[in-house]
Amino acid sequence: MQSEKYGSEDICFGSNEKLSRDNARRSLVLNKDIPAGKAIELSDLTWKRPAHGISPASIDQVVGKKLLIGQSEDTVLMWELFES
Repeated sequence: MQSEKYGSEDICFGSNEKLSRDNARRSLVLNKDIPAGKAIELSDLTWKRPAHGISPASIDQVVGKKLLIGQSEDTVLMWELFES
């Protein structure tokens, strides 16, 4: 059988690989202080490691959203920070 010859099709990561993968990902972060109620603009955002918040892949969904509470520079963005 070919699967025995070439191994499993399942992709598995070791514990040390998972830590590296998690640290390589990024989150959207504010690059300046933003007051409550202000709509987020592209110029308000940057991305940094590690990924504990919203992925940069979601940047189009973040731009235009309004913060519930003012946030300071370097705040890692989470969906809970925005008006629904």
